[in-house]
Parts: sequence; structure tokens; C-alpha cells
Amino acid sequence: MDPYIDGLLESLEGRFQNLDLFGAFHVLSPQDMDQKHLMQGLASEVGEWGQLYPSLSKLAAIGLTIKVSSVEHQFTNRSLKDLKDQHSHYDGQAIFWFQITFYEEKNFQGRSYECMSDCSDMSSYMSRCQSCRVESGCFMVYERNNYMGQQFFMRRGDYNDMHRMQSMGMMFDNIRSCRMIPFHRGQFRMKIYERENFGGQSNEMMDDCDNIQERYRMSDCQSCNVMDGHWLMYEQPHYKGRMMYMRPGEYRSFRDMGMSGQRFMSMRRITDMC
Repeated sequence: MDPYIDGLLESLEGRFQNLDLFGAFHVLSPQDMDQKHLMQGLASEVGEWGQLYPSLSKLAAIGLTIKVSSVEHQFTNRSLKDLKDQHSHYDGQAIFWFQITFYEEKNFQGRSYECMSDCSDMSSYMSRCQSCRVESGCFMVYERNNYMGQQFFMRRGDYNDMHRMQSMGMMFDNIRSCRMIPFHRGQFRMKIYERENFGGQSNEMMDDCDNIQERYRMSDCQSCNVMDGHWLMYEQPHYKGRMMYMRPGEYRSFRDMGMSGQRFMSMRRITDMC
């Protein structure tokens, strides 16, 4: 079966609309194990099933990233357009699902708000946020509405207490807005400038830099132009301190983004598929 699965993985885009994925795993599953648990077992690279069937493990992991209303549903009648239109991200090679759930109280208690894309103002859904869970994808969360103020990068996982997140570099304890970070394939390119409005010394980057002062002899970075990929900028060397998310575009002044008085000394590419 491995050659068939390998071929299926290579041409997944063209075959997705005709692939009855859950149905296929249903045929393979033992009588005492449902499809979802079988797929979860296969998707674990460290688990016994995942090690025995590495190609099936990849396919199961892909299957689990796709949102359906029930594991009993099949993909036979669902086209790529259907999946693309329902808050998923399609990059020409694969489909990625993004979901984050915010809770008013610690430990995922109280009223909740499920978000699958950008949200500029969460106040209409909940009065505060004290915990959250990233189900799939990566998100940037913000201290203030309209993606302003302090920021924090969240990958897939559980965040049960915003007050305790300071140990991970989070500088605020309430989330007001969030932005989905698309998964990027291909090269990364960004040009950084020492002064606002693309003034002063400049350098072009294509990989991570843990200290611009040591690498480029730059004492500050106050504007930039992101040509390719998505980046995180940090106020201190070695990716520490407050951070800022930069997607493709021109940024003439970081002060306009609510970052007055903040300098950035290290930059990192966002390569997580999460």
C-alpha cells in the first residue's frame, strides 16, 4: 500500500475532491476502534501505529487538520472550493485550518468565543480573556483593539492563565484582538532600516538574525519593508522582550503601530505550520 499512499500524498491537491478520507480509514480500523481514534494513533509519529505506517501517519495527520462537523462525514462530495470558502487557508499545495478559542475565565471556563480568522475587536463577544486554546494554526494576539499595543505569538497549544504567560514573554494579561498568520512556503525576504521612512543604514535579510548590532552594526531598526514571508521582530537580542508581527508590506514608522519608543534588535521568520 505504501507506493499508493506516497503517490496520493504527492498529488493530494488534485485528488482531494474525490478522496473519501474518513471512509478509507474506517475500512482499515479494527472493530473496537473508531475512525477518529485510529487516525489520532496513526498521526502520532512517536506512537506504535505511526512508526509502523509512516506514510499513513502523514495522511492521517493531514486528515485531522481538516475541519468537518462530524468524523462520520466524508469528503467525497466536498470540493476544494468548499474547503477554501470555510475559513481554511489554501496555498496551492495543501489546505490549512485555523482556529483559536478564547475564554473569559482561567482554565478555559466561562463564556467563550471561537475565532477562525482575524478579529479586530473582541469586546462585542466577551468582556475579557483570561485563557485561550489554539486548536490549529498560528495567531498573533494583541493588547488593544484593531491590532494595536503589545503583541504575543501563539502557536498550537493550551494557554490556561494569561497572568502566568509573562514567563513566556507575554507583556499583557488581556486580549482585545487577534490576527491569523498564514503558513508561508518559499523564500523569506525583508529589508530593515535604521531610521523611520526607510532612512539611515539598511540591510536585506533572508534568514533569522539574533542580534542586528553584532551582524550589521545597526544600533536600531525603526522601519522595514517585508517582501516575502511573515516575521517576528523582538526588542532585545536573541528573540527576547516585546515582539511585533510583520506581514508583507511597507512599514515606514513603527510608532504608527502603537510601538512608540520601542526598538527592535532581533528578527525571526515564522516558519511554523502549527
